Amino acid sequence: MEEVGIDDLYELTLKRGELIYKGLIGITNVEYEIIASRAKEILNEEEIEYFNSLSSGLTKETYLRSRFICKTVVCDYSGVKELRSIRIRHGVFNQPLLDGSNRISVSHSGNFVACIVFPDEHPMGLDLEILKSNAVERISSQLTGLEKKLIGNLSEEKDISYTRFWTVKEALSKILMTGLLVPFHLLEINSIKLGLKYDVSYFENFIQYKAVSWNIQNIIVSIVMPAETIFNIEKINLTNKFI
Repeated sequence: MEEVGIDDLYELTLKRGELIYKGLIGITNVEYEIIASRAKEILNEEEIEYFNSLSSGLTKETYLRSRFICKTVVCDYSGVKELRSIRIRHGVFNQPLLDGSNRISVSHSGNFVACIVFPDEHPMGLDLEILKSNAVERISSQLTGLEKKLIGNLSEEKDISYTRFWTVKEALSKILMTGLLVPFHLLEINSIKLGLKYDVSYFENFIQYKAVSWNIQNIIVSIVMPAETIFNIEKINLTNKFI
């Protein structure tokens, strides 16, 4: 797997004919205590009230981590300086929404959390998952026969393949705004191309989309986007960007 730092920011160039769109994705597992110490810099008054009303420590941690990464990435993308000035709402399917013309997709697994920001004209969905040794056992029942056959033809560890397919399907469910409540076979992957920097997957029932996936140490990240988009990704080195 790619040996990079944990706190990463990636700039995305999304080209469609003569049109070029920009996206930005941030990933971090910064210690929760550090984020919590900055809660008043991250959350506005309404968010602080909601945060304090949460009874579960795990729920509070997930909420604050998500707000932190989303606001950090959005501020860098839009040039806004104060995290607490970014307002994040939720739609009827609990999808995160920003005021204005930009959109976000967020994902978390364990202590890792990631957010991607992109223009409204170019929809995207994001998912990440910590790679675990029991991935095959956990995910096998959620894959179709075709997907298992595809995995069998790949020259890599099955835990990686199974986890990648899971993140790809969950990222697709986010761009469709269905979540994982739809039958999993509808999200079926019908082909995959492994690359040096990232892998590309395509879908049986949603030919208008593709997924781009890559590994960062022990996590796998997948982004679903329009299939005809010419995609380029560049990592920005940011020492202590998220602390």
